[in-house]
Amino acid sequence: MALFSSSRRAPNTGGEGMPKMTGGSSLFSTFRSDFQAACLEFVGTTFFLTLAFGGVQAIAAEANEGGGGSFVDRDMKIAL
Repeated sequence: MALFSSSRRAPNTGGEGMPKMTGGSSLFSTFRSDFQAACLEFVGTTFFLTLAFGGVQAIAAEANEGGGGSFVDRDMKIAL
């Protein structure tokens, strides 16, 4: 038996590479959980970007005041 035989079919496919439907489930049967995951992903990304923007703005304001900190200190604050 050859390892790379072209007659073998991929699992869970109808033979042409397209996934086959299993059981009587609809394409939109997981819409609620998918929508919830998308909303939570949006909230998490927005929260992360807001915190990052706030940190950069705080460091920029401190640098404009002449806050005499070292470059390493400033870079560590931005990284955190």
